[in-house]
Amino acid sequence: MTAVIFGGSKGIGREIALSIASRQPGATIVINYAHDDAAAQATAAEIGKRGAVAMLVKGDISSAEGALDVARRIQAQCESVTEVIHASVTAFTAPALTVDPVMFNEALQLNGMSLLYVVQALRPMFRAGTSIVFLSSNGSKVAIRGYMPLGAPKALAECLVRYLSVELAKLQVRINIVTPTGLPTDAFRKIVPGVEEALEFQRKATPMGRNATFADVNEAVAFLTSPASSFMTAQELVLDGGMYTRA
Repeated sequence: MTAVIFGGSKGIGREIALSIASRQPGATIVINYAHDDAAAQATAAEIGKRGAVAMLVKGDISSAEGALDVARRIQAQCESVTEVIHASVTAFTAPALTVDPVMFNEALQLNGMSLLYVVQALRPMFRAGTSIVFLSSNGSKVAIRGYMPLGAPKALAECLVRYLSVELAKLQVRINIVTPTGLPTDAFRKIVPGVEEALEFQRKATPMGRNATFADVNEAVAFLTSPASSFMTAQELVLDGGMYTRA
């Protein structure tokens, strides 16, 4: 079993990697990251402690060429991939009317287009039963102040999921979406001032009386990559405790 996690050295991607390692000792877990070598090495060490094998692949997937380079290095050591998790993100806030176009295009490439790039690049390694999961957010559907550099690209990626699902289904490959509410990650802290207060406000606004957790995300990903969801594709699991349902 080989899982490839883009953005796997930190945040949600890291938590998913550790969850897979705990659930499937002996698995090969490929961690793609762009910058932080120390964080990647620390994640690899934790994966090893759980009995899985970590493979670090540093590289920028925000271009088709970069994604192809990362995929070639993965293919040099792995014959096929069982699970692909896209958790890569670049986070900054800006109003739509004044956002710097260059910065927005960079966010568009990593937060949205890179899903297409990595699926195309890894396609030779897909086998019947391969499962792809994209991590999204509710800012792809509603206008959250300042969130456009993340929300709009993720909306694009969600649309790509639907189009890709039809073509991937012919290969018996599935692609789905997991959308949690805010979690205390480095990316969340970059875009939300006063993160603890924001999380408390979110908790109070949630009918179930708590925030989403990393464990919630891990369980959703585990379900979408398991035989239990073998007839599901192009679907979204929203982990919000009813927050976005209430009037």
